[in-house]
Amino acid sequence: MPIVVHKTIAFVVSRAEFFEEYSKLKTEEKNILKRITQMLDFEKSIAAITELYSKAIEKQKPNENSRLYYFDYKGEDAQNIVLELILFFSEFYHKLKIYDSQNSLQSIDEYLLPHKKKFFLEKSHITINSGLIHFTLYLAHIKRIKGLVNNFVVYLDNLILHFCSDINIDNGVSIRIEPAIKDVNGEIHYQINDFDYMFDRNKPSKYRLLRFRQKGFLFLIQ
Repeated sequence: MPIVVHKTIAFVVSRAEFFEEYSKLKTEEKNILKRITQMLDFEKSIAAITELYSKAIEKQKPNENSRLYYFDYKGEDAQNIVLELILFFSEFYHKLKIYDSQNSLQSIDEYLLPHKKKFFLEKSHITINSGLIHFTLYLAHIKRIKGLVNNFVVYLDNLILHFCSDINIDNGVSIRIEPAIKDVNGEIHYQINDFDYMFDRNKPSKYRLLRFRQKGFLFLIQ
């Protein structure tokens, strides 16, 4: 799943959306599927996500109040996104130790283009450690993810995980694990302040982002 950071923009798309756009960029060198399984081209990756961003802006124009940077994914799309979002949160807001199902510590560096070292796909679970927090997150239990890169909620069968960083809140950074409250239809209702684009006032400093910059962009791709 790609996250692109440019100035005050933190735009998220699903893996499926990204590869659909990426596959439109034809190449004479290799079959596109072979290129995807071997190595992603950095220039084409930028072109693909820029096109998705442009489409989102066009879609937003009729309604200026629509939430351009807000994401809401369910099912497999949500399961594919969670690791990168938590790694992003850990790198820029609150340091976490994140382990895969083989008990290997995960680093954000493994997901950066164009110098990404490997392709990784965790199909089972990840474990999050931070102080008193020790939580194993089984990917198959993830039903939905919504919010912004610095304020998002992971919906599980009977729990919700809320990751939030906001300088306007007293405790600033918080990670909450709470019971999921369902209505009579079985829907989980949990409110977050996702209308206000909080990344604009909570973005990492340009010095902190500097080592991740490649031509003004930051990519994390699973």
